[in-house]
Amino acid sequence: MLPEERRRTLIKELAQLGTATIADLSSKYQVSTMTIRRDLKLFEDNGLVTLTHGGVVYDGEKPSHSEIFYSDRAQKNLPQKQAIARYIAENLIKDNTVLILDPGTTVTSMIPYLTDKQNLTVITNGLRTVNALHQYMPTAKIHCTGGILREGSLTFIGPVAERYFEDTFADIVVISGSGFTLKRGITDPQQVDSQVKRAMIQSARNLIVAIDSSKFGTTAMTQILKTEQIQLLVTDTNAPSALIEQLKQMDIEVYLVDY
Repeated sequence: MLPEERRRTLIKELAQLGTATIADLSSKYQVSTMTIRRDLKLFEDNGLVTLTHGGVVYDGEKPSHSEIFYSDRAQKNLPQKQAIARYIAENLIKDNTVLILDPGTTVTSMIPYLTDKQNLTVITNGLRTVNALHQYMPTAKIHCTGGILREGSLTFIGPVAERYFEDTFADIVVISGSGFTLKRGITDPQQVDSQVKRAMIQSARNLIVAIDSSKFGTTAMTQILKTEQIQLLVTDTNAPSALIEQLKQMDIEVYLVDY
């Protein structure tokens, strides 16, 4: 059983049981207690469970504040994400650009559409993003921040990753988020990831926000940037028209993409 499949099965079982011991889970899934503890720590970091001495208690899923597994997030609203990614890649990214990509699924979806760009330098803190860049764009100049690799998201976080962007100057940064409201701006579930994204934004001259319509009206735990800080936003045509009109009244450039 692959790790992500195990974790999906495990969290469903915990939701049914309510509580379990680490020893029992280790035996059932035929993995070490250390592996089970890592899985449970990931769940705890996202507010799903509480670890106890030798066991775990299920706290109940909090969709607006929890981190969905990457493979699940990648498939959610896939047509919208791909349409947004393609539009940005084909219309807003030029040759000879120093480009920062956040590690989110929407932004990473841009990579197959960037293959015709010449002399791109691409910077990211996402391990999956680096792998996709190497697969589709082996001739591009690919930079990765380094830092602490966070299991689950496979993103590099911490002081090393943040400091990388303090010393880096880019033309464009493209970021996404787990939620967006006018009051809270662009938000994400994890403070450690949001801190790196804020460092990304500070190091680029131009900011593009890529966010599909399902994120509108939801708020995750930490703020990446305020609404008034958005320069340009690309979303799909399902985005609420009233909110889009408010953004335009704030002099925010908005592109609506069919999918």
